[in-house]
Amino acid sequence: MWWLLLFVCACHGAPTHDTFTVSAPNGPLSVWIGSSIILPCSVSPAFTASLQVRWHRPDKYKTPVLLYENRQVQEQPADPQYKGRVSLIGQLEKGNVSLKLENVSLADSGEFVCFVAGDTWYEQASVHLIVKVMGSPPVLSVTYGGSGQVNITCVSDGWAPQPNLTWRNNGVTEIPSQNHHSATDDHGLVSVTSWLVHSSSGSEWVACSVGLPEEERKESRISPYISGADTVELERILRDKEAEMERLKQKSEGPWKEVFISFLVLLLLSSATVFVLYRKGFIKCKDLKEAEAEYRKQDKLETESLLKTQSEEVETLKKTITELRSELDKNKGEVEAHKQQITEQQSQLDESKGKVETQNQQIEGQLKKEREEVKSLNLTITAQVKELEESGAEVERLKQESRELQSELDKNKGEVEAHKQQITVELERKLRDKEAEMERLKQKSEAQVKELEERLIASGAKVDRLKQESTGAFPQNHALLLTWDILKGFKESPNMDEASIQGNFRIKGKRVQCVKPNCDQPLNTYHFVLCKDTFSSGQHYWEMRIENKLSWFVGVCIDTLRGQEGVPLTLQNGCWLLCYDEDKGFFVNTEPITPLQVTISFKILGVFLDCFGHSLTFYDAESHSLLCTFHDVRSAHPLVPVLSPGVRENKHVLIL
Repeated sequence: MWWLLLFVCACHGAPTHDTFTVSAPNGPLSVWIGSSIILPCSVSPAFTASLQVRWHRPDKYKTPVLLYENRQVQEQPADPQYKGRVSLIGQLEKGNVSLKLENVSLADSGEFVCFVAGDTWYEQASVHLIVKVMGSPPVLSVTYGGSGQVNITCVSDGWAPQPNLTWRNNGVTEIPSQNHHSATDDHGLVSVTSWLVHSSSGSEWVACSVGLPEEERKESRISPYISGADTVELERILRDKEAEMERLKQKSEGPWKEVFISFLVLLLLSSATVFVLYRKGFIKCKDLKEAEAEYRKQDKLETESLLKTQSEEVETLKKTITELRSELDKNKGEVEAHKQQITEQQSQLDESKGKVETQNQQIEGQLKKEREEVKSLNLTITAQVKELEESGAEVERLKQESRELQSELDKNKGEVEAHKQQITVELERKLRDKEAEMERLKQKSEAQVKELEERLIASGAKVDRLKQESTGAFPQNHALLLTWDILKGFKESPNMDEASIQGNFRIKGKRVQCVKPNCDQPLNTYHFVLCKDTFSSGQHYWEMRIENKLSWFVGVCIDTLRGQEGVPLTLQNGCWLLCYDEDKGFFVNTEPITPLQVTISFKILGVFLDCFGHSLTFYDAESHSLLCTFHDVRSAHPLVPVLSPGVRENKHVLIL
């Protein structure tokens, strides 16, 4: 048999979870309509970049108020009614995920949910918001009720939330009243109505005040007084009318009886209405109007102050962004200037070399020309000497001329030699300077190359050490020499491939689950999911959360199985799996299966693939316990992680 199975029991360890808590205020928050407010929410112990922050209303999870994900606020699928009105106030690294809500409307009343989620954990907290609206001053009216009593009515509308209404006698004593009524209109604003029966001579005036808790109240006053003469006269008129109606009732006959009685009733009601309208002229609202105007003026000043403060904050933020951009442009300019300086130095060096070569060519050409002139001169002198031999005088003359010419030639040679020496000295000086500069650059480059070589040697030594540690991690006596810290250094998080699904499975992010479970169906190796990642070399470690499941399997297989249907995951087909079934327990995919005596219960499974040592090892990642090891895991094709959540229930398997 070409494979070897090992199970080793290890010591107990403490489980670890990437957990956190989310907290928000217990009581409700209140804010005036049209203003801004911060909804507090915090994450503890700390906020990490992988967390998701979702603010939403209780019934609108899929269209949140604000969604922060992948280190930025997402534009979609946010609720359009909050566009431009919400933002995070910052300091996410300190766990502050509070929401700032601007231009608050009446529709913003109610609960806001602060939902924070990580890869394996989520928490939420709620903030209740009460939007306050100041209603109208109360309107009072009075009608005569008979027997020295009057009916006083108080009405006020346009409030949010529902205000409380109180009656006072002369502004001192509170008058109890059970006759209260409230109604809410289509915009969510509340109107309140109350009435009471009061003695017409019991006080100078009666006040009705309406307001929200702990806020300024609005009050109106009215005089309930009706003079005694008016009361006696009114009662006498009523008695006379009743007597007249009774007399006419007794004398009346025929069809005109009902018409006459109706006419008298209408006449009586008209008289009472005229009296009521006359009495309404005693209502005093001038002071209330002045108070309301003062309040609106103060509210306008506070709003302008808040807008000014926000404008200053925006200008400060714009100035900071401008300074940062200026500094970034300055740094880019310095880098470009440095690059340009190096390019110019290289160009100057090339230009100097070209000048030296050009000067050398010019000197060589000048020397060649002078040699040709000397050669031509020698030929001329020879011819002249020959002629001088034929004539002595002519020879002497020619000798003299030859000596003069020779002297001139020596002089020219000296000048040429001096000019050549001067040019040579200057060129040698420039060459020495350039050689010194090149030597300095060469030494600097050699130092950098040496440093890189030392780093490469150190990295190679580290790689060799890791290879040696990895190769010796599982010796023949199966002692676990690979430390957990080193193992964690190889940790990866493979991504599942939706196109490779075999069976009724569904993938959501890093999770996979069975969508049509059958509790009686055994574990089936024809149903599985492959990952996108493939491994041909190196060492790789990943973890999976498997908790309270009836069946599952995890392992690796050759990548050539991708796209093939109906192929069982067996050792003969290039698959190495750790399996679990509630009826069979733990086993590996041999034929027949090989059971494992695993007695510990775990939630997180660790998988370590060592392509150098040709081994595959499974761990309990919480207690650091080794479950089993496949040796001689060899394949001519790349290996790919494979897993199955089983088909007996819909609980998911999660890649951490």
